[in-house]
Amino acid sequence: MQPAAFAEDVALKRWLVDDPDPQARLLYRAAENAAAAGDREPLRRLFGRRLGLGTAGMRGPFGPGPAGINRLTLRDVTTAFGDMLRDAAAGEGAVAIAYDARPQGACFAADAAAVLGAQGFEVVLFAEPTPTPLLAYCVRQQKLIAGMMITASHNPASDGGVKLFGADGAQLGGAQEAQLEKALAAAASRSPVLGDLAAARAAGRCRPPAADLPAAYLASLTPPAALLKPHPKGVARLRIAYSALHGVGGRWVEAALRDGPFELHVVAEQQQPDGRFLGLPQPNPELPEAMAAVRTLGQRVGADLVLANDPDADRLAAAVADGHGGHLRLDGNQVGLLLADWIAEQPLRPQAMVTTLVSSRLLARLCRARGLTYVETWTGFKHLAAAARAQRQAGVPCSFLYEEALGYCVDVHGADKDGIAALRWLAQLAAQQKARGSSLLARLSRLYRELGLWLCGQQTLSLAPGIAGGAAGWLARLPKAQLAGHPVEALEALLQGHGAAKPPHTAAADLYIYALAGGARVVLRPSGTEPKMKIYYELPVDAAASLPLEEARRLGQAQLQALMAAHRVELLTCCPSATKALAIDSGPR
Repeated sequence: MQPAAFAEDVALKRWLVDDPDPQARLLYRAAENAAAAGDREPLRRLFGRRLGLGTAGMRGPFGPGPAGINRLTLRDVTTAFGDMLRDAAAGEGAVAIAYDARPQGACFAADAAAVLGAQGFEVVLFAEPTPTPLLAYCVRQQKLIAGMMITASHNPASDGGVKLFGADGAQLGGAQEAQLEKALAAAASRSPVLGDLAAARAAGRCRPPAADLPAAYLASLTPPAALLKPHPKGVARLRIAYSALHGVGGRWVEAALRDGPFELHVVAEQQQPDGRFLGLPQPNPELPEAMAAVRTLGQRVGADLVLANDPDADRLAAAVADGHGGHLRLDGNQVGLLLADWIAEQPLRPQAMVTTLVSSRLLARLCRARGLTYVETWTGFKHLAAAARAQRQAGVPCSFLYEEALGYCVDVHGADKDGIAALRWLAQLAAQQKARGSSLLARLSRLYRELGLWLCGQQTLSLAPGIAGGAAGWLARLPKAQLAGHPVEALEALLQGHGAAKPPHTAAADLYIYALAGGARVVLRPSGTEPKMKIYYELPVDAAASLPLEEARRLGQAQLQALMAAHRVELLTCCPSATKALAIDSGPR
């Protein structure tokens, strides 16, 4: 028998015994019978691979076998997490476990609590769908050793997953991830052990979060007094249109905005947690179709600000009134720039700010102009948190981190993104701008005049499976001297195994940064979870003082669209066997 077939047979025997889902076991029996009759394809589909860790824990489609998200997969991950914590000498203490509104969230969380209980850990178990930022805050506030969040974030309703946090409330990364992956391989070869959850509750070893946790978290969301200004009498409150996208942020946003100068309007049919995400092809606020309902609401009520969280409420999307009856969507770089500029006004301001390699370079310009340290790191908030941690250890306060994918951290701990906190801060800034007879758009325009007008865009290339050399091999075949007809002034390759120096705190991965003549930049980066190449564009626009900023922006958008279109053609023609499709995720802003 071939080794691969033997591995599939071993996995089949284990899953027949350990998977608690009777319907899944029927599928395994059917695959076993098909293999006995000479057809091993069903067995290969179920057991030919194991779902591994990605950029933020583990995510994948709900389904049977080790390649899907199911009760046994989550038990294995939990076993590995507990083993890792015990090996790291953190075995004494409690682990927080929470879940969002996706199917089986409560069941998965109970299973995780039973596994960790059997390993000797105390558990703080949330009893209802919860935002990811509250779980991370709970870990820090209650001085726990770790946290587990059962969520697939903004993935489609057909997906499930889990995010894992350390004692500082940051996602696991670096050496911890490598250790967890090793522990997961070992856990997947043995039966998980579950403790008696009822007995653990009776003994106080499985308990709910502290009663004051919600109030403490909500209090932490308010910007510091140094940034707050009284709302003048006679000035209308800021009118906000908001959607929770069927996620868990709704009631927390209502509470966070209750005492401020805000008039909140919500998309009622999307306000309550519902993991089916009815009416949304994908609950990702980066996608225009996900924002359609809240933008319609915004136009109907004349909103100053249109906002949405993703389903686990750690990301924030925003659009602002454009002065012509519509709303202009702000991308993650623009929201990041606005928040960074406001935070830099604090008398006790941070000395450093952190963003990623693929985010806009405007934060670097802002930091230089404000006398702050600028730190750039790899994509993914675990890397941002690691960079902030390194700054704090060096005695440099760092309380603002952001990445272009709608993730912002305004916490002095610099641990993880929080879409509810970012929403509260952005709403407060918008209200203060309105009280001055101004707007977020006017403040952004002032920043563009000071720092330069830079426009950003993004597209995603799907790669054919099994291409020679993988993503790195595909990248190596691309033109180096020019990109879409534009001369390349510099090309920086951050490639695993190629000896290129990587910035501090980065993971080993493949990435090309093209610096084009005229100042434009194009970054190509493989996805950490899918066979895709993400491509980021940034274009500086000559915005002379004599030219109205909106006209300069319109001309710059046309230039950026032309660059992206030409590059799209080049990518699809230079390596046709390696590419399947190219789709625009988001155009220029």
